Amino acid sequence: MERLYRYLSRKDKNVSELNMLKAIPLIHIINHKKFACPSEVVKNINESNEIPPYLLKAPIEYGKFFKFFNCLGMKDEPTVATYSKVLWKIYRKCGHSSLGPNEIIIVKRALHSFMRALQQLEEPVDELEVDELYLMSENNQLLPANELYYESLEIRRERLETEETLRFLADFGCLGINVVELPRLFDLIPERYRPLSVHSIVTENLAFYELNESETASKLLEILTSATFINELLRICKHDQK
Repeated sequence: MERLYRYLSRKDKNVSELNMLKAIPLIHIINHKKFACPSEVVKNINESNEIPPYLLKAPIEYGKFFKFFNCLGMKDEPTVATYSKVLWKIYRKCGHSSLGPNEIIIVKRALHSFMRALQQLEEPVDELEVDELYLMSENNQLLPANELYYESLEIRRERLETEETLRFLADFGCLGINVVELPRLFDLIPERYRPLSVHSIVTENLAFYELNESETASKLLEILTSATFINELLRICKHDQK
C-alpha cells in the first residue's frame, strides 16, 4: 500500500482527479481489515469512539501519508458535520423504517458524539455539509430533524397528547444530555436543520385562543352597543314599568 500511496501523493493531480480519489475507499484500515473513503477517516479519534463502518481512526502505520489523506477529505478532528454525515449515511441505508437493535446502538453512538461536539462549540456552525440532518425519533426512526419536536421541563409531551400528528425526538437523557441544554445546543446549528421546541406549539395555541377571544369580545360589544339592542332593551323596561 505504501508504494501506491507514495505514487498517488507524488503525482500532480487536477481537480477532477482529486474528486475521483475522494470517492474511492483507498485508505487501508488495518485494524478493521477494510478500506475506507477519506471522508470516513479521522486522524485524532479514540478507537473506542469509532462508529464502524461510518467513522474510523486513521491507521498510524501510514502516518507519513496523512497530509495526502487530508487533501482527499480526511479530517484531523471529528466535527459536528462529521457526525451529521454519519447519521445521513445511516439514513441512506435504513430509510424511514424502524431501526433494528444493532442499528439503534450505532445511531445512539452517533447522536451522543453529535451532541458532545455541539457542547464543545464556542460559536455556531455555518454548515453541516449534508442536505438534511437526521435525528432519531421516539419511535426509533431516523427522521428530518426539522420535523421533530423536543420537550422542555416546563412543557412535557404528556400535555400534548391531543396533538397526534407530532413526532418527538428520542429521549436524549439516555445520552447524558440534559433537556435544559437542548435549546442552546440546537441554536448552534443553522436554522434550517433545527428540531422544533414544544414551546412553539403552546405559543401558537395561545395566540389562536387570544385571537378567538378578541373576536368574540368585539362581536359582543358590537351587539350590546347596536341601536336595535338598545331599543329592545328600552322597550322591555317600559313594559315592566306598566
